[in-house]
Amino acid sequence: MRAYLIILCLLGVFAGHIHAEEFNILNYGAVASKTVLSTSAIQKTIDECASSGGGMVVVPAGEYLASTLFLRSNVHLKLETGATIFASQDIADYEEVAIKHGSSDAHLVNGLIAVFDCEHVKISGQGRLHGQARREQYVRDAEFDPEELITGREIANAAKYGADYRTKYR
Repeated sequence: MRAYLIILCLLGVFAGHIHAEEFNILNYGAVASKTVLSTSAIQKTIDECASSGGGMVVVPAGEYLASTLFLRSNVHLKLETGATIFASQDIADYEEVAIKHGSSDAHLVNGLIAVFDCEHVKISGQGRLHGQARREQYVRDAEFDPEELITGREIANAAKYGADYRTKYR
């Protein structure tokens, strides 16, 4: 009896995966080109997959250019062998989808894949997600004037010993 229940449960689990519908991004207008932005077509495919109850969004072999893609519940994004989704390097492509991150970091960032309040989300396959990162040295501007940090005691000591406190910090 116990073995019968286990087999019945396994069949139920596998049956859900066998009948998962596939959604090919090319059928929704994605272009296999690293120069043509396919974000809206890929997002339309993801949204259609989610609205039909879930399934697999298939990214066939080729190079695709996209900005932020929002995955939805019950969506399996499968990148087939030879498929690469490149993140757009044009910041204008991300203007309307900037995402806050971190508890203390108030900067806005842009990502290639975003998942919020979803369950049963999966990314798999032999393809690649390529961020096209460039190594750039970031130089932060000074957030304060050093003269503003000088205390009254330091000024009094400087005057006492004949030093000009303003030259100390320049």
